Amino acid sequence: MKLSTQTLSDKEVQSIDIRLNGERIEYAESILYMKVDDYFIEIKVEGKDSKDIQEVLSMFVAPDYEEHVEPKYIFDLDANVKFTVGEIENGIYTNKMLNLKVDGKANNLRFRNDEEIKKKFGYNDSDRADIESVKEVLNKGDYFVDMHATTPDNKLAISIFVYKSEYDLNTFLEKELNKLKKDFDSKKKTIELFGEEVPGIEFKKVYYDGTATIDLAFIKRGKYITIISSGGEYSSAPKDGFKLI
Repeated sequence: MKLSTQTLSDKEVQSIDIRLNGERIEYAESILYMKVDDYFIEIKVEGKDSKDIQEVLSMFVAPDYEEHVEPKYIFDLDANVKFTVGEIENGIYTNKMLNLKVDGKANNLRFRNDEEIKKKFGYNDSDRADIESVKEVLNKGDYFVDMHATTPDNKLAISIFVYKSEYDLNTFLEKELNKLKKDFDSKKKTIELFGEEVPGIEFKKVYYDGTATIDLAFIKRGKYITIISSGGEYSSAPKDGFKLI
């Protein structure tokens, strides 16, 4: 028995190899170990000798579709990013494309459902359950609200907007800033997110009974640009919101 490696679909995989050679017995076994996401996979191959093991392993072939590799960090600019929408399960929002999570249960946030989101931000033909309908909306130049959450007192809100754009991040940001300046006191700022600095915008909404301060963080993944909005009725609301992401 020894630690070794075997070739599986043109990749080197760690293995434990067992070989028995005696007068009346000849036996070979290899146990291959792989890690996929949060799971470990064990592949056990048996045969008469090492040649048998290799013949069996040669039957494994790589899939004919493009393998999707998750980014190592949220700011990966991979041009071939796989588009996905977020999911909410057991009070936790997860977006694989952005590699982020928001724990609503731990942070006392209420995630709004899709009907509530459309009532607040406007209706379009997107349906979260139909990824192609979301892509169609983005291709037409509209945006998709992937998540909207608020505290019970509604003094803090976090939202995630997804766009599709050929513009680079800075050009897109400048265009959004110019739109906001028409109606709000707005300026560019740097926002700390996951310990990294990302480009952003700060603006204020004035209501009859107070003022809301909102920060927008801009992230680009391939052709998709995501705006994460965090803000509320008190000055530190944007920073508090980003801490929950």
